[in-house]
Amino acid sequence: NADTLRAQNMESFPTFNQVTADLTPVNAKKVAVQFDYFKILGLIPVKAPDTARGSLEITYLDEEL
Repeated sequence: NADTLRAQNMESFPTFNQVTADLTPVNAKKVAVQFDYFKILGLIPVKAPDTARGSLEITYLDEEL
């Protein structure tokens, strides 16, 4: 979500795992990602360690975005 600078990724059947993260803009095409929680089987929350981080780079936007 670009407005709230939050991200969420969810897996479906059979695992239902998910992760949530904070996004921090680095430049016009890149955001830093700090994962904060993982959910195992959609039920068991696990706080992510400080080392659970990465980045995302925008490489393509379609005409609708």
